[in-house]
Amino acid sequence: MSGIPPEAQELIARFNEEEATRTVNRPKKSTKENEELELRRVQDILNAAANFGCDIRDGKGSHKVIVKPDGTCMPIPVHNPGAELGKGLAHKICKFIRGK
Repeated sequence: MSGIPPEAQELIARFNEEEATRTVNRPKKSTKENEELELRRVQDILNAAANFGCDIRDGKGSHKVIVKPDGTCMPIPVHNPGAELGKGLAHKICKFIRGK
């Protein structure tokens, strides 16, 4: 920074300090979202569905079907029961189970 005037150097230093504090103070995701997304394993999702009163039926191939008491259903891939589903799919299934 040898060719930069002292006033500009001071502004740059102040800007860098503000940027450093701004990244530290980012809002965290709500705990509700985090709890919801912790259900990522297929077996955990199926257990949660059963606790909400849903019926778990066999589907085609390596899929199960979650049937809610009102009759709506959603197929769930169960290629490996201990494996985790993608974040988006797990979120969509949890929303379906809760009825939102």
